[in-house]
Amino acid sequence: MTDERKVAIPEEQELARKLAEVAELEEELADLELELADTKLRHADFQRRYLAEIAVRYAELDRLRAQLAQLRAEADPLSEELLDEARRSVEQAEATARAIGDAPDDETVETSAPQRSASLKSLFREAARMLHPDLELDPELKRKREQLMKEANDAYDAGDEARIREIIEEWQASPDSVKGEGVGADLVRTIRKIAQARLGIERIQRELGTISSSPLWQLYLKRKEAEKEGRDLLAEITAELDVEIASVREELLYVQ
Repeated sequence: MTDERKVAIPEEQELARKLAEVAELEEELADLELELADTKLRHADFQRRYLAEIAVRYAELDRLRAQLAQLRAEADPLSEELLDEARRSVEQAEATARAIGDAPDDETVETSAPQRSASLKSLFREAARMLHPDLELDPELKRKREQLMKEANDAYDAGDEARIREIIEEWQASPDSVKGEGVGADLVRTIRKIAQARLGIERIQRELGTISSSPLWQLYLKRKEAEKEGRDLLAEITAELDVEIASVREELLYVQ
């Protein structure tokens, strides 16, 4: 009796292994893309609150200190030390003002980032797994994926589940999602897709690393730790700055 079972050729076996690797990389990319989206949201929200509550106070404190230094220099114009201090204080005040730009008013700032539901996160992750541009080799299709991922990111930021679902359904119905045929060609495309996916993972990890190593993010983490102790770190910093501002204002009244 003849054994009619098909024996996989080496190329097919290798393709199966590579396809399994791609599937794992797709999952990792989707997870990282979701983590990056959430991290950017938290960073942006915290930055808004920092600008409105903390940075504007630093700017006011630096402005008052510059004013005080200038008054002291005017009172003793022969003192090079006071003149240098006045120049440094003015430069610092101008730099702080430039850094914060147009900070929003306290009452317009959201005190916490919008909550993202589990279903929204799941949909976004599925969209990232299917559409991630780092999984595409063809330049034209890669650009299309980039646009769709941008739309998915915008929808995630807005908390719009319906739009993400539409994007997924549109892609599934698109001929661009159909895979090619031929073991040899598929194997080459899959190997290149693996290389691109790994580059994409490295890119996201670098971006996450840039955010996590920033001073603002470190302050965000300290704030989260303080919350576990029932403390509001930003409120504490705000109170300390208000005391310093009041103190400098008193000195200004005395010098004037």
